[in-house]
Amino acid sequence: MRYLRQANVKFRKSFKTFSEGGNFSREEIEIYRKKLEKTMLQI
Repeated sequence: MRYLRQANVKFRKSFKTFSEGGNFSREEIEIYRKKLEKTMLQI
């Protein structure tokens, strides 16, 4: 379970907004963050 948490943190940190040269809006990042948390709680 610890590995999953670490992987999620690393994955979330890889999200970059358009203004940072990335591919996501702030709203999209928040949506994906919530989905990751929800999925992790189901495991």
